[in-house]
Amino acid sequence: MKIDVNHLKTLMEIQALRSFNQSASITEEGNDPFSDLLQLEISKLQEHPASLIVSEDKDHPTNLALKELQALQPNFKIQNYSFPAVKGTNVQSNYEEIIKKAAAKYGVDANLIHSVIKHESNFNPLAKSKAGAAGLMQLMPATAKWLGVENVYDPKENIEAGTKYLKKMLDKYDGDLKLALAAYNAGPGNVDKYNGIPPFKETQAYVKKVTNSYFS
Repeated sequence: MKIDVNHLKTLMEIQALRSFNQSASITEEGNDPFSDLLQLEISKLQEHPASLIVSEDKDHPTNLALKELQALQPNFKIQNYSFPAVKGTNVQSNYEEIIKKAAAKYGVDANLIHSVIKHESNFNPLAKSKAGAAGLMQLMPATAKWLGVENVYDPKENIEAGTKYLKKMLDKYDGDLKLALAAYNAGPGNVDKYNGIPPFKETQAYVKKVTNSYFS
């Protein structure tokens, strides 16, 4: 089976740009033909990973294309690639088991994790903000590094690290959910500085949205 890796690389580059340019909190209803096409190409490679090995020549076009894919996403392995759910499906169910395990491990309500992911990335594992926050729980590079995350776009790593950080914020503010969420969004330094939820419109709206989702 012949795989056009250059074609796949182009599709993934476009997907990365789409994720960067679009608001992570907005997901249109209905089918997305582009996402369906990318998912099909990913599935082909996952089913036939051996087809990637076409030449021992390091300068072969396919090998060069794979290097570029690696550069696009650190620790990239096509067999482990986790494609975001096709729009119109129950995206939450894709990560249910990971969320349950993280919730049990760190003692955080699974419903709270759901709510945070919903408003951080809308369950898009490739989401990236203009500030650089990435993945399902939108971890900033420094925070991800501090938490030992190797691949911020890996759902399991991202959810576990995000839940761990959320637990730290809950403990820091003695279980005060609103302060913990404000710290998750704006950083604990700002919460301490203002002795409460910072007067940032984004943070105030974030705390309200997540708490409303959580208690609904």
